[in-house]
Amino acid sequence: MSEISVFIAESVSPADFYVGRTDGRAALEVVRLHEVRCEYRVVLDRPRLKKAVQEALKGDFGVFHLSCHGADDGVRLSNGTDLSWTELAGILKPLASVNRLLVMASCSGGYAGLGTELRKAGAAFGYVFGSTAKAGVAFTHSCLAWSVLYNGLIEVKFTRRGVQKTIDRINGIATGDFVYRRWDGAKYLHYPIVRTD
Repeated sequence: MSEISVFIAESVSPADFYVGRTDGRAALEVVRLHEVRCEYRVVLDRPRLKKAVQEALKGDFGVFHLSCHGADDGVRLSNGTDLSWTELAGILKPLASVNRLLVMASCSGGYAGLGTELRKAGAAFGYVFGSTAKAGVAFTHSCLAWSVLYNGLIEVKFTRRGVQKTIDRINGIATGDFVYRRWDGAKYLHYPIVRTD
């Protein structure tokens, strides 16, 4: 990845929007500080999420960042719509490319179920970033994590070891069991190894 560009789609709950608890907006400000090409959209429902995907595709953005609430079985959009990982993979499929990164800024965004459904849908992203924390991720820790991620992606040469060091830094300061899943041509490999015990 030579030059990074970021498209952020935010779909948090109405209560979060009301008090400004929007980690996508916080990530946007970090990216803007680096003078990186970026766009930010509020996606309240499925049609607007699909529109954001199309806009990101048309603009050839290298990173698609989805900020929303999530659980082990999928995500929830602002209007209360629940999307299973299968449904989300289908919506994201037009964007899928090994040259593109997906940031899932949601609880369980790094869950293996998403990687499985992306693979089944033929929607391979080079890297998928997210959290595997069973207890979820607090707003502050989410903001910290994505700030460190974008600083790492923008300031450090993009190599597998560089990305691993960035994930290690995130997990050193933020609670959330953050991981990446990297497409190897046949399946998603993850770092760090996720313990299930």
